[in-house]
Amino acid sequence: MRHQLFIGGAAALCVLAALGFWLARISKAALEPGILTAQVTALADGWESQNIPAAGRVVNIIISDAQTGALTGKLSEKAGGGKASGSQSVLDSETLSLADEPPVWTKTLVWFKRTFLRKTMSVAEDGGLAESLGAVPNAVTWTHKGFETAGEEEMARELGKALIKADAAGAEVNIITQGISAAPALKAIKRLEGAARKGKSIAVNKLLALDMNKPTLQKIDSGYFGKFKRPGNLKEWVNVWRAPSPPHRVTMELFSQSHNGSRFYADVIFPEMGLRIITPPEPKATVAEQDVLKFARALIKQFTVIEEVIDYLAQAAKTKAEQEKAAAAARDLAGRAYTRPASQPQDSLSALNTGWLKKKTVKAKKVDWNGAVNYCKKKGGRLPTVNELKNMYQAECVGGRQANTCNNRYWSFEVKSARNAWAVDFYGGGSAGGSLKNGDNNVRCTR
Repeated sequence: MRHQLFIGGAAALCVLAALGFWLARISKAALEPGILTAQVTALADGWESQNIPAAGRVVNIIISDAQTGALTGKLSEKAGGGKASGSQSVLDSETLSLADEPPVWTKTLVWFKRTFLRKTMSVAEDGGLAESLGAVPNAVTWTHKGFETAGEEEMARELGKALIKADAAGAEVNIITQGISAAPALKAIKRLEGAARKGKSIAVNKLLALDMNKPTLQKIDSGYFGKFKRPGNLKEWVNVWRAPSPPHRVTMELFSQSHNGSRFYADVIFPEMGLRIITPPEPKATVAEQDVLKFARALIKQFTVIEEVIDYLAQAAKTKAEQEKAAAAARDLAGRAYTRPASQPQDSLSALNTGWLKKKTVKAKKVDWNGAVNYCKKKGGRLPTVNELKNMYQAECVGGRQANTCNNRYWSFEVKSARNAWAVDFYGGGSAGGSLKNGDNNVRCTR
């Protein structure tokens, strides 16, 4: 009897093993021909049949995670504040919940489904990111479900093959990832660093990693991403994420030729693109998801250089803030200078003489531009910008006001060319370039 039970048990184990082996082969076969490589091949065939030149060949790889929508914006257990003990590091406070270590049973279940029950590398329907950006020209989309439909290593290999295919077709490659797919994307790019085809390196033009930041990558794989730098074959890389704690400020982290993780904030630069802020005013408003996607679509356009766009928008926002500050100061100056009793200062120069505006400006003086710069330095100040001078003009020489500054021309700090700098006249408010050696312009200093 025992012998029969042993034989029956061994037979059952053999059947289960054979079934497992068969299911594992079917699951592994789902990786071929590859969800991305098949699409890139179809694009390349279309370019060849239509004789599209290399300059017009672009592949926009969009990788959407069907699980990320439920995770975005949530705190990780360690960063949540309620379950962690001790002090938090900056890295912990910024780590997204995507990096949380799942329970052992969850990891086991994911492995089991991927190893034995997988029928395809992607989910049945496109995720939100793929749907939103699917209209991007030459889009190649892949919607996965965490690491259930494809493991991290399997995703990295598939991305690597797609990049090689695109390079063979002579195409420029941009990648937009969502959530954890940024990790295999960066690994795939890094592995191709130094690899070349026909004397040309296999490169990626842009990587936009949505719902991801470097602290989260470092927690996902501290050994790999602990000291990770932008690969040399990746021209630009920007992470965009929503802070896990209120007010959920959308932040960007830029890695490029000129930036190594520089931080920018959507509520600062989005208004410069006409994108709305949900909870104005300052200091830390957030933005809607659809506006983040509009921003991503703008950055992914061909011939758009991400660092140039972000730098321009950030500088425009800074300039606007300075203009608003200067305008507010000018309005205050106008109110204080022209609504006070006659015994009080009536214009900026008389105010200076009495010490009332001592911290704002110093007495006018004719000098060339270099002399003006040095003069202000000695006074502990600087030359004003063109906009600051125009605001002074509005406050002192417009609306019936006639301060004794109104018939002069003043140097600004802004250089027009190697030989010229901008100056503003206080008899009409216009600005014009003047030779740096011109000694007929006046100087006013500000702090």
